[in-house]
Amino acid sequence: MSANFSTLERTISHGVVQHPIPSGDEAIFPQLTEAGPHTDAFQQETNTGLVLASEVEPHSSSGSPTSTLVHSAKDPEKGGVDAKLVTFVEGDPSNPRNFSKTKKWTATLLATLLCFDSGFASSIITGGLTPMRQQFNVSADVINLSVCLFVVGFGVGPLFFAPLSEMYGRRVIYLISMAFFFVFTIPCAVAQNVETLIICRFFAGLGASAPMTNAGGTIGDVWAVNERGNKMATFSSILFASPCLGPLVGGYIAESVSWRWIYWVLLIFSGFCWLVAFAFLPETYAPTILRWRAEQLRKETGDDTIQTEQERQRRSAADIAKESLLRPLQMLFTEPIMICFSGYLCLIYGLLYAFFFAYPIVFEEGHGFSYGQVGLTFLSILVGIVLVGAFACPLQERYYQRKIVEGGGSTVPETRLPLMMICSLLLRESA
Repeated sequence: MSANFSTLERTISHGVVQHPIPSGDEAIFPQLTEAGPHTDAFQQETNTGLVLASEVEPHSSSGSPTSTLVHSAKDPEKGGVDAKLVTFVEGDPSNPRNFSKTKKWTATLLATLLCFDSGFASSIITGGLTPMRQQFNVSADVINLSVCLFVVGFGVGPLFFAPLSEMYGRRVIYLISMAFFFVFTIPCAVAQNVETLIICRFFAGLGASAPMTNAGGTIGDVWAVNERGNKMATFSSILFASPCLGPLVGGYIAESVSWRWIYWVLLIFSGFCWLVAFAFLPETYAPTILRWRAEQLRKETGDDTIQTEQERQRRSAADIAKESLLRPLQMLFTEPIMICFSGYLCLIYGLLYAFFFAYPIVFEEGHGFSYGQVGLTFLSILVGIVLVGAFACPLQERYYQRKIVEGGGSTVPETRLPLMMICSLLLRESA
């Protein structure tokens, strides 16, 4: 075995397929770009699947508090022996970018399905808020907290799940978080007081936030930048379409059976989504896949110098959590484009959830609609989302691809903005 590895050490520097070193935002936020992880190690494909750490040039983005440098190539804990970094081999089917189209679409659609489940769960109970309020004998403001705190969970969850996905991969976080959501939905179905309902809804929202956090990363893992347009458009459409279906389904369940059956139906659907994800959702985070490979190689060879870049960084959970918390805040307060986007999305999402509380007042109390009929009023929003997905998104993608050709294979991210700016005017006209 040692003889084989001596030969391997002499050959791992050959047959390397080089890729451009990321810079700027690609270096700071690799999971959101085509550039990949922090150094060349994850952007190389070799004949052997290993590369000497001393041959990997570390890089950083000057002035960035989130930049990360690779540790010294010769690890003093290993007697100064040059470490071997695990890479993908050429054409490696384990590389998420080399997945078959079927496997890429499977990962994309399953991540999107989990997002649909989360969005659907946030609003389905609005169809039964009135009977819930009557049974618990509380005000509308109190029962509305069952929706509000679920959405608050959406905001709190990413603080935990984003760094955990970088440490353990995306698949395990999807499965654990959605199981967490499932478990805390059960007490909602059998709650005997409003306090139990509201508290458990918060924790359910906490678990349901993981797909919202990681689905975009999953899409970025498997698709190159110039391939992501329609996939991200599908994901974004689901984020807004799924809450619009909730009041419709929940309303008819509440008037046909009881409000408790809203939660039982949600549990059945969520359990189905979890089982499908457990069976078919692949791991797509490259550092995690390489870490598994390194662990297997160390076990088979006994060579502890075989490592991944992620292992060499030896970042603690606290460091990753700190970076994951500070990085978006840094972007939010230093990038004008982020301020505009965040404000715009907050306005849209806030309006959507305000409708969930306003429509029952207008149509149920004011016009005598049934619970299910109130849910039908949200179909107009859903129709708008479908029309945008059917017509506007293909036009945007065609425009983007044309700009890529004109730019010699690349274009600026702002190329995706013009159609969005035009369509944003429709929000004002709809008011």
